[in-house]
Amino acid sequence: MQAYKAYVPVSALAMTLLATYPGFAQQAESETYSPELQEIIVTAQKTAHSLSKTAAAISAVSGENLAESGIANANSIGSTVTGVAVATQGTASNLSVRGVGSSQFSPLGGSAVGFVQDGVAIEGNIGLTSGFYDLERVEVMKGPQGTLYGLNATGGVIAVVSAKPQLGETSGALDGEYGNYNGASISGNINVPLNQHMAARVSGTFNSHDPYVSNTYNDAKQGGVRGQLLMEQDAWSLLLGADYYHEGGVGDTQVPLPLSSGRGTSGGNPFNVNYFPTTGTDAHRDDTYWGVRAELNADLGFANLTVLPAYRVIDTDDIQYINSFRADVINKSSQTSVEARLTGDIGPVKWLLGGYGFWGEREYNGFFYSTGYTPVGASPLQNSFLEGDSISANAVYSQTPKESQAAFGQLTWSVRDDLRLVGGLRYSHDTREVSPNISYVLKTTLPYVPSVLSSFVPISQLHGIAISPGSSFSLNSLLANDPANLYIDTASVTRSAEFSHVDFKAGVEYDLTDRTLAYANVTSGYKAGGVNAYAFGNGSLTYKPEKLTSYEVGVRSRLGSVRLHLNGFYWSYKDHQEGAIYNIPGVGTQLVIENIPSGSLYGADLDLGWQVTENDNLSLAVSRLESDTGPFSIGSFTETKGHEYVNAPHWTINGSYEHVFPLGDYEFVARGEGHYQSDSNLEIRFSQETLQKAYFTANVMFTFRPVSNNWYVTAFSRNITDETYLVGAIKAPGLKADYWGNLGAPRTYGIRGGIKF
Repeated sequence: MQAYKAYVPVSALAMTLLATYPGFAQQAESETYSPELQEIIVTAQKTAHSLSKTAAAISAVSGENLAESGIANANSIGSTVTGVAVATQGTASNLSVRGVGSSQFSPLGGSAVGFVQDGVAIEGNIGLTSGFYDLERVEVMKGPQGTLYGLNATGGVIAVVSAKPQLGETSGALDGEYGNYNGASISGNINVPLNQHMAARVSGTFNSHDPYVSNTYNDAKQGGVRGQLLMEQDAWSLLLGADYYHEGGVGDTQVPLPLSSGRGTSGGNPFNVNYFPTTGTDAHRDDTYWGVRAELNADLGFANLTVLPAYRVIDTDDIQYINSFRADVINKSSQTSVEARLTGDIGPVKWLLGGYGFWGEREYNGFFYSTGYTPVGASPLQNSFLEGDSISANAVYSQTPKESQAAFGQLTWSVRDDLRLVGGLRYSHDTREVSPNISYVLKTTLPYVPSVLSSFVPISQLHGIAISPGSSFSLNSLLANDPANLYIDTASVTRSAEFSHVDFKAGVEYDLTDRTLAYANVTSGYKAGGVNAYAFGNGSLTYKPEKLTSYEVGVRSRLGSVRLHLNGFYWSYKDHQEGAIYNIPGVGTQLVIENIPSGSLYGADLDLGWQVTENDNLSLAVSRLESDTGPFSIGSFTETKGHEYVNAPHWTINGSYEHVFPLGDYEFVARGEGHYQSDSNLEIRFSQETLQKAYFTANVMFTFRPVSNNWYVTAFSRNITDETYLVGAIKAPGLKADYWGNLGAPRTYGIRGGIKF
């Protein structure tokens, strides 16, 4: 399928609109009907502001628009907000903004883009699919948010805001969808007032579809529920929330690259290929995410207080196959966090003071092995990643506690009514620890664990089944179909490191008119360093924190029917963290995280919203990006000159157009959406196999509804041209192919309907 060069006409349209921009206000004044774009309120700066008055590179998408576009998780947010990309591998989702992200899917690393759900920062890269239903909006902040957010907000923050209970209102909604691949979903919510000062809201969702890939992979079977209780008095309010989400089915897989080699296509369609015909049939996902939280807001007279305590748990149990390589992974993690803020004003100065604490732990059990391969080399302990024999394997057991404490503050001084100066600081202290156990699992001809190997125990003991050396044992359910008499070396050592850093923000805001804001900011972001399980090659036991300094200028304007945001930026990026795979003698193939010394990214964004007429709405977002990693050496790869960062296409364009056809008491709505991006590198060790060529995807929707909009029926098609594209790639030598990629969704179509009351 070909990539469509759609940027030429779209860019031309953008230039035409910009050329005529000063006339928009005059046109609105001269016409009888003056359409107004609805104002969007955001809380990205920890206080409520209108989007057009927020002096930062921020985009916001309503929950209704996300549902219309079929965006049910964070993985597809880039089709709505330019500069955002999400790569997936198993349960993990790695976020990037403007080329700043992470390719680390292991428990050692962390995200370089913050993910915040209802004010709670989700540490790590697992469980980011669980909150995208019954939403008020999603806010995307581009650029380092080190002062107000801190934890892993080097490249920006994606904030998911759920719809909250409403006092004195009984309401609800129910939506359903059915389409090809047996795609079915249902979601709903109900809001109930309990008395004058209390209300409850319950939301739920379930969606499933058959596999997109013919070997049963890339399916979906997931659902969740969220409950919230709001109590509100004159001087305080308390919001309590709890949520639960489960993902089942088989899950995603990776396909061998390049797709054009014949391994990746069948009749021109890579989804028709059974990539792993000889693998087992027990692949599955059994992943659970749940959490509880509270938000207290109180008027103390001299200041407003906000306190956000939260507790979250992730529990995953997955089996995946890549060719004849099998991965059994159990991941258990928990996090406790609390944030407290005071906000107030003294004369012309608005101030904010806060503190943050995070305590998390992640226990990771991974059992990786091959089946049916011929041994390579003379060692009976040959590692499976290098195609070792069928009775040896590589096991990982690690605990990775993390702690973070921070104090932060920000001042906004109104020098004049139209001029403000902003300054902020954040001090962060982070502790990272790892207790690794990485060794071979062996099969012995003896019916028991040899007592002479006192540090070796059955792998089943790692799941609570105690077996003494010298005794016989049976395997637990995880290994029920594997050869008996397997054992693992449990000897391990705990390593830890501490990091401290001060982030800052300095900015100026100037009101050119009542509805036009100009701004300039210098901000910094920081992602803590960490500890490797093993040191080898270029790597060391510890790796450095990564740091980013951003210089940006921008203009926001909202003139009647037009909303415009222009932003230019330059980012200086130090010690970017990347993972390299090493074959460590006596240990096996392991991920070692290293630093890329110095790089830069710069570019510009245009965001335009235009209510052309009462019945016509146009949106256009264009991003231009240049990036350079600078020279670096990672693993066996050396880059002498530098190249683009991962997920950093030169051009990204999103657009939509909607027209309403009035039909008396009813209306027919036609809507089209498009996403274009130019060539993009998907793996830091740049290669043609992991280069995603330019591509264009489009969605269309046709809706019939009454003017009251209390019900609707929609026919839709997403990725209507059935474009084939990758959303992620890795280099993993030894698995029959050196490069592996994740496919984006194929063309889907169906019917969607819903009611509101």
